[in-house]
Amino acid sequence: MLLGMGGGLFHPPNNSATLNTIPPEHLSVANGFLSMARNFGQAIGAALAATLLAHGLGVAGADGALAGAVGARLSGQPLDAFLGAQQLAYRLAAAMGLVGAVVSVVRGAELPGGAPMGPMPVATVNDGRRC
Repeated sequence: MLLGMGGGLFHPPNNSATLNTIPPEHLSVANGFLSMARNFGQAIGAALAATLLAHGLGVAGADGALAGAVGARLSGQPLDAFLGAQQLAYRLAAAMGLVGAVVSVVRGAELPGGAPMGPMPVATVNDGRRC
């Protein structure tokens, strides 16, 4: 729930700020790229978290934590291994979020009076037609 609320508060203003700098004729490509980058980042994040969890559990821990019946409660060493691996994944995610926040703050605001972004050149083929 917290992730959904954070995304709902972050994504709309971020998308607007990002896409407002793009010339209107390139908005569809820019929006597609933005969506692709977000989905790619989510997929990489999920894969990284699963990798850290698997690494933290090890072979024996994974067998004990994941091979039980659906809905079975963990206890003892498999539970300790699972919680330790999950803490590692969450700590890395928190550190990466903190680095992103610091980079965002250090980057600062756009300089006032900067030159506006002009239209991008259009590619042509050898006979001079637009692509």
